[in-house]
Amino acid sequence: MAMKWIESLNRKLSHCTVKTMPGREAVYLQANLPCKTDPSKRKQQSIATGLKVSNLSTPEKLRALAFRLDEQLELSTFSWSDWSKDKITAKKSSAPRDSILFSELCQWVESRFDAFYPDEPKTGSGIYTAKYKPTISLFKKFYGAADLEAICQVIRDIESPSSRANIGSIVSVTLDHMGLTWDKQPLFDAKKGYTKDLLNEKDIPSDEELLAIWSSIKDPRWKWVHGMSLAFGTRPSELLSIEFEDDVINLMTYKTKGKPYSREAWALPEEWIEELNLREMHKPTCNRLNVARQYSDYMERNNLKHWPLYNLRHAYAIRSLVQGIEISTAARLMGHSESTHRKHYQLWINKGHMRALRDRQRDKFKRASGTGS
Repeated sequence: MAMKWIESLNRKLSHCTVKTMPGREAVYLQANLPCKTDPSKRKQQSIATGLKVSNLSTPEKLRALAFRLDEQLELSTFSWSDWSKDKITAKKSSAPRDSILFSELCQWVESRFDAFYPDEPKTGSGIYTAKYKPTISLFKKFYGAADLEAICQVIRDIESPSSRANIGSIVSVTLDHMGLTWDKQPLFDAKKGYTKDLLNEKDIPSDEELLAIWSSIKDPRWKWVHGMSLAFGTRPSELLSIEFEDDVINLMTYKTKGKPYSREAWALPEEWIEELNLREMHKPTCNRLNVARQYSDYMERNNLKHWPLYNLRHAYAIRSLVQGIEISTAARLMGHSESTHRKHYQLWINKGHMRALRDRQRDKFKRASGTGS
């Protein structure tokens, strides 16, 4: 039985292997590692884990160690100093973690399925194909560390309400399976999406207020991030992929199903490209899923009034409706469906917006020239 779970774990590892010695209880990790005396050379070496096959807690602890080693080898961040006996022991008894690795989350999602549905197949139309596999496929697209905010941002970007709810639920039970005691309320909110209860009219700032905030920002990175979100209505996670082509931008959009795809976005109004100096790009050097958080951190550290970057996206959507831009065009420019655009944004068209829209559309409501009365 012990060999069965070790074999299952090894199938999930790419750069290391879990090993046992015949007739012995000890479990160790084996991989092609740098030589301690000459790091420029590598050979197959073992790392003692201090764990025994017969202990009930060994599978969970060993998964954590194996996934960590696998990730370090994949990212070329391995160091023997992290794998001394003291460090391994410290890792097992360390304080609760506030972030995990995206690759680690994927491995734990599958581990959760294996633990709760040991006899269920992973093919066909069962729960694995319907819920677990889409969750793994989504988070495999992301790399590096992820705290709860980054995970929630990925879930909020899922356009389909049913997929968002399913994936959010799988992440929730997986965090429990990992033993993480995170406050999951943001996760519950994220998997609901933007509902009437979550998106209120007061959460959509005016253009005047957003321009004043842009003027208050001194750091060129976050000034540019704010300006791009304001002018183009991009998602925070899309900002680092932006490239200008004349007066439009090309960027990458990441969705739950399928591969990331390139799309085009237009500034509204176009004059903001020059007025906000957006062609002079100052992209922050961080994980694309951390852009929103680091922007907020900067604003808070400097006591600057601000809104979450996603609210600037909402402001763009309202602006497009007030300007009389066809919903099909506006939805395409924002990288979501027409139904999403109607559902989330037409609700917030108030009397002031309608008056502005009428002023812009007035000629369309007059008698066409050459027609009789």
